[in-house]
Amino acid sequence: MLENSLYPGVLECLTAVRDAGVRLAVATSKPEVYARRITAHFGIDDLVEGVYGATLDGTRGAKADVIEHALASLAALPPGPPPREEIVMVGDREHDVLGAAAHGIGCIGVAWGYAVQGELEAAGALRVVATTDELARVLRGE
Repeated sequence: MLENSLYPGVLECLTAVRDAGVRLAVATSKPEVYARRITAHFGIDDLVEGVYGATLDGTRGAKADVIEHALASLAALPPGPPPREEIVMVGDREHDVLGAAAHGIGCIGVAWGYAVQGELEAAGALRVVATTDELARVLRGE
């Protein structure tokens, strides 16, 4: 579970985006109990408002279900929910794009993940970024 590493530049990207006033959360298909341990281990939990994932019993497993859980949980936090048009998912597979679309949310694809060439575009990603610097610029609205 902890024998992996972050892509180079991810912590700097998250820090820059958060420092620019963008609210961040993690929505993963990994079981939430493990996702929380992983994000704490890598220092991500200090940069996000919440870590949301699947349940161990399978009642919340699909990406769309995880996103629904994250949105509902974040809506209860101050300052309340942002407008849907201001929310964006960042993902590296088509299920991220499709899960976001199920809730009327756009998705920015990242080219350094597990998707095969063209997968994110075919699924309907708003755009695909090649670097963490480019992702930070896009999320800051530059």
